Amino acid sequence: TAVNGTKLKIYNANSATLLDSLLCGVHGFSGVMANFHTDLYAYLCSHMKDEGIRLLQDYLTVAAWAECKYYPANAKYFLQKCEKLPVDVYCRKLDGKDMNDTLRSEMEMFCELTGMVKAHYGL
Repeated sequence: TAVNGTKLKIYNANSATLLDSLLCGVHGFSGVMANFHTDLYAYLCSHMKDEGIRLLQDYLTVAAWAECKYYPANAKYFLQKCEKLPVDVYCRKLDGKDMNDTLRSEMEMFCELTGMVKAHYGL
């Protein structure tokens, strides 16, 4: 890459291109989807050459569509339900208290699917 031999490190913020960019020398991930899946992105970055890692890349690519569904309130709801973190869904931009039942249900299903992916990778 253009920064080889320098102290500059490049981080990718696009889930769809992350694995390929890591394999080309990008240092890590800096996208908002890390607010949902910090552990999965860390795992991908540290296991980028493992057999079967492309499945995780594919999951994270599709999962990134959640960013378009009432973010950042949906991320807080996801962390509350999936990771059992004591976070409030209040946001100054899109208040999570205004999330409809359909979106809440989608985030809960997203949580279940994430659990299956984590189990597959032993996380």
